Amino acid sequence: MSLLNLLKEALRAARLEVMKGLRMPTARTKVGIGAGGDISRAIDLVAEGAVLDIIRRYFQNGTLLSEESGEMKIGKGGLPLFILDPIDGSTNAIRGYPCFSSSLAIANGYEFSNIQAAGVINIPSGDLFTAEVGKGAFLNGNRVRPSEVKRISEALLAIDLNVARGGPEYLEKIRQILLKARHIRFLGTDALEIAFVSSGTCDAFVDLRGFLRVTDVAAAAFIVQEGKGIVVDGEGNPLKIKMDLRTRVSLIASGSKELCEEILSNLVEA
Repeated sequence: MSLLNLLKEALRAARLEVMKGLRMPTARTKVGIGAGGDISRAIDLVAEGAVLDIIRRYFQNGTLLSEESGEMKIGKGGLPLFILDPIDGSTNAIRGYPCFSSSLAIANGYEFSNIQAAGVINIPSGDLFTAEVGKGAFLNGNRVRPSEVKRISEALLAIDLNVARGGPEYLEKIRQILLKARHIRFLGTDALEIAFVSSGTCDAFVDLRGFLRVTDVAAAAFIVQEGKGIVVDGEGNPLKIKMDLRTRVSLIASGSKELCEEILSNLVEA
């Protein structure tokens, strides 16, 4: 089985089980704190289990790095590495807000540059973003490309505005961007909004709080990069992150270099 086919099968299995599971009254039950530090609910484990079942069907050995269960050996462990966020937007899911996703990346090492294939699925709609090294980005099997918008004043920007973790200082830092953008969106699922950049659904994604985990961004950032979009850290450097649950990053994903540069130039330093 190809890595791409495994991704598709695993993410579609997760979607199927999540959509069924959300009809059960136990879906929102809290079952502890996940390895990523957020509350784990029963529905998160349903999604994780569905993906893990597919991985084990095709791989005797490997390692799962999951938002929920942390680092888990498959068989004897080792590579490949599977980086999974079972549900990004769990609060949306359990409250019926129809915007949440599942993402999976497959790597032959522990650096972002080692990712070989990745997928992000919009669970309510079933739309599936995928990419493989050197082959471009795809949405439902059709090649997609980022937008060519170059100016903030013309852009639809996805910005994580969860200031409970950023505070007023963060709002001040991005104030000029908020004031200048033509449109702002914040949907509550970073992985999906980053993936949207690959297809031009939004022109850029911005989260400079420094709290994003590798499970939040690995798959989606890879898809944008393979689609010839721009992915940088909060300082404007090419994204170089270690595949470790302790890693925290800031990130800008943009369709064009010019838009990325203007976003960086409009940050307000404290």
